[in-house]
Amino acid sequence: MAVKINTNRGQVIITNKVIVKTIANVCTSCYGVVGFSNNGRTIKKENIAQLSKGVKIRANQSKLVIDLHIVAAYGVNIQSISESICRNVKYEIQHMMGIEVDKVIVHIDNMVEKE
Repeated sequence: MAVKINTNRGQVIITNKVIVKTIANVCTSCYGVVGFSNNGRTIKKENIAQLSKGVKIRANQSKLVIDLHIVAAYGVNIQSISESICRNVKYEIQHMMGIEVDKVIVHIDNMVEKE
């Protein structure tokens, strides 16, 4: 699924890969996020090439639904980190790419000691 945006200068196509990588970068910049989880495996934010494996996107009518499988640092407030991730991802995708976001679902799959 690629997103097509028509402008007065032509058509812009944003691929899934770009959307997912943008989401991964926004998430890893949030305080308390250590990385992502994929099938029980932790992918730390230093492993940039693999980060997108913890991000799933799908379309709900003309809006995105984003599922994030996060690994959080031990001791952070789960509610605060989840709200921060939801707010930041929704804002960045809507304002940077012009794509409406229906909802962001944050799954905290694991907590690890921050190094």
